[in-house]
Amino acid sequence: MKFLEQLAQHIHANHPNPKGVCIVSPNKRAGVFLRKHLSDLYKKPVFSPTILGIEDFFVQLSELHIADTFEQLFIFYKVHLDIEKNNAETIDLFASWATTLLNDFNELDQYLIDSHHFFTSLNADRAMEVWSPEQEELTPFQKQYLKFWEKLPFYYAQFKEELTQQKKAYTGMAFRMVAENIENEEWRNQKLNAYEKIYFAGFNALTSSEEKVLNTLLETEKAHVFWDADLYYLNDVHHEAGTFLRKHILKYKPNRSTVFYGNLESDKKEINIYGITGNISQTKLAASLINTIKPNEYNDTALVLANESLLIPLLDSLPENINKVNITMGYPLKNTSTASFFQALIRLHLNKQKFSAHQKNRGFYYKDLLALLKHLYFTKLYPNEKIETEKYILENNKVFFHSSDWSKANPHTSQPHFLEPAETPLDFIKMCLHVIENVKKHFSENALENEHLFYFLNLFHKLSALIQSYHFIETLNVFQQFYTQFLQTETLPFFGEPLEGVQIMGVLETRTLDFQNIIVLSLNEGNLPASKQINSIIPFAIKRNFGLPVYKEKDAIFSFHFYRLLQRTKNIHLIYNSDQLSFAGAEKSRFITQLEQELPAKNNSVKIKKHIVNIPFSIGLYNNQPIQNNEFALSRMKEIFTSGISATHINTYINCKQDFYNKYILGLSEENAVEENIEDHTMGTILHKTLEKLYLPYVGKEISSDDLTQMQKKIEKNLQEIIEENFSKEYFLSGKNFLALEICRKYLQKLIGITQNDFSTNKKKMAIIALEQKLTFEIHLNTLPFPILFKGTIDKIESDKTTTYIIDYKSGKVEGKDLTFENIEELFTKQQKSKALQLFFYSWLYYKQNPYSNTKAAIISLRNPSNLLMLNNNTPITPDKFNEFEFYLAQLIRELIDINTTFTHNPESNYCIMC
Repeated sequence: MKFLEQLAQHIHANHPNPKGVCIVSPNKRAGVFLRKHLSDLYKKPVFSPTILGIEDFFVQLSELHIADTFEQLFIFYKVHLDIEKNNAETIDLFASWATTLLNDFNELDQYLIDSHHFFTSLNADRAMEVWSPEQEELTPFQKQYLKFWEKLPFYYAQFKEELTQQKKAYTGMAFRMVAENIENEEWRNQKLNAYEKIYFAGFNALTSSEEKVLNTLLETEKAHVFWDADLYYLNDVHHEAGTFLRKHILKYKPNRSTVFYGNLESDKKEINIYGITGNISQTKLAASLINTIKPNEYNDTALVLANESLLIPLLDSLPENINKVNITMGYPLKNTSTASFFQALIRLHLNKQKFSAHQKNRGFYYKDLLALLKHLYFTKLYPNEKIETEKYILENNKVFFHSSDWSKANPHTSQPHFLEPAETPLDFIKMCLHVIENVKKHFSENALENEHLFYFLNLFHKLSALIQSYHFIETLNVFQQFYTQFLQTETLPFFGEPLEGVQIMGVLETRTLDFQNIIVLSLNEGNLPASKQINSIIPFAIKRNFGLPVYKEKDAIFSFHFYRLLQRTKNIHLIYNSDQLSFAGAEKSRFITQLEQELPAKNNSVKIKKHIVNIPFSIGLYNNQPIQNNEFALSRMKEIFTSGISATHINTYINCKQDFYNKYILGLSEENAVEENIEDHTMGTILHKTLEKLYLPYVGKEISSDDLTQMQKKIEKNLQEIIEENFSKEYFLSGKNFLALEICRKYLQKLIGITQNDFSTNKKKMAIIALEQKLTFEIHLNTLPFPILFKGTIDKIESDKTTTYIIDYKSGKVEGKDLTFENIEELFTKQQKSKALQLFFYSWLYYKQNPYSNTKAAIISLRNPSNLLMLNNNTPITPDKFNEFEFYLAQLIRELIDINTTFTHNPESNYCIMC
């Protein structure tokens, strides 16, 4: 029997009229299902009990208004101005670290931390971090760094004081207020007088404030607690899923608590585990699995998204016969079509301002306008004008598009409101509100899009009010930065009421709920369990000393969510992304491995089947029509050949011909977005630039073990210089970027350390010939009237007097098998050999300039620098092999310019941008 069904039976048996009952659960969603179970049991009309999520319960008792993210940031910025005065940052820079600090303040209050003791310890820890016995005086940067930490208690106190004056709070502040008053009998009776009994149901990990309130209400017999658990993980003291419940069940007396057990050790279960490459592929697979479930079981089926950004692709993939779905989850705001439209719109107006600063009345930059024209909203509002405007821009080669151009392109339509001037943030917000009102009319039948529009309508109204009240955002540039910061962290809440149809939810929304069938997507490390990158400025040791949760506790929480979801489910489908080629990789969740190894040993009724899935072409993931070579393509090809063709061009063509066409012939590519968190390529750039800076003094010289020892000492200085040259300092103060910088630091220390040890042990010396060496070479084909230019940049060229080594650094995963091949033809026919082709390509370019050198090539994986990965098992590359390679290059060029060539999509390709 389901957990909430058992809870409903208890309430029905003990409360003929449940009006005076209050049920508190971890989330709101439980209330919808519990009311359904209660309505099935009560045969006559009765007043419903009060059912609240834990946050609503505490906020109701506190009688405080919870300020939303925008309100908190504006109020906190006011505090920042008061404290920093003339040294204050603009609000966009402030928001980049303030959001993290607010999360930390929230956690301090949730866990009832003594703020004076905490900040004193934190300051001492930070002072010890910068102290060095060899350094007599702190540098200006170190002094500034320590001042930041010394001011934190003042930020904390003044922010809370400011909120209190406005009768507002953040969540943790409200929780602390309730916990600090709950032992006061008069206060408690006044707040809880309306409730005959309070039931806490389905909790696992409790914050200190939650635990204090629960303890007090249990001791005064005002409350009873119901735990949702399974003996499978409770009885195993080493199983992290039971970490918190083992303590709770031992602590609370049976007359004050009840455990409803699942049946992981006894129930028959069918568990299917699927490895499949890519996120979209997962949604296609999930859709096909839904088709195997009987329609009368849809109401008892849940699609659980460990990566919530898959929501829209999943909805697009669902079979047509699924006409009822219910969504309960938070969807990343930055992934909505509404967010992308307004991002494109603000970029359009902001760039117009920037260009006009150099030359008046520049108009809209054509790339910005084209991006807007391609958006769904513009297409809905102006379907014909979109086509005519694009045509006008291209035919007239309009780099800048002016208001007068609209009437020329569209003589029968007045200019859209959002192409009128927007000089200030309030102008822009007014424009956005006008757009929403117009767009809404076209999406009256689309509930999801209407949710997006309604959310942004409220958001812009709120922003407008705050800007007018506080006057902190006065330019469009600052507004754009602030708005982008906000988009990166916020989610759009979906809270479905209907109980009919397939349930789609995030992991946290599954708490207290049970289903007969579940399909979990993106069950990878970093999703479930979540990444160990904790968004906090508080050091690990300080968190641990003060009893704040760190990754160990958070892993235990996610483990409980996972196993609780399985404990009463019969049919289980677990899908993970098997893509291994990104920097972060796509590692299968350890929960899957643990499940495979441990559960069948305790329950022989469990059947686990493992599948490695390749999505076939017929499923409809790709609907591309082949593209015949044409005059336009040939003219673009000439431009590419003249400016230079690289290994990336070649690998793209080998991987997928249609992707090559989309990228290089049509010029379609992924949008360059503001990086709120360091992306893979940015991290690679930081590592490459720092290594170049470290080795630069030794170019043209022989480098020794002693030189590498000196180099190790310069890593920190050079890394900081690269950061300061390319990024804002605030970018790396906290969160994922702070941790990414730490990873860069560790990679560099490890690489130089291993190299130094190798040189020292083997008495090795190596001459550095060049760094970031740009090489080109032209070949001439009889069939072409112009030469073909090949180009490449080699990370490092070094020599030990007998052999020249071409070195390429990779920040992603590389294995030895990636660099082995039986013959040259294999490099041009197998997409798995892209790294080998790139390395051979660089070696060929070097050989064409230096035909008499003995050349070898290698990749250094910055993930694992101890293993130097040599091209083709360290086999020297002979002139014959270079000539053969050149033959295949020429053959590929001839294929590209052959009018009979067809650009088709490769269904085995997983990395196409637009296919």
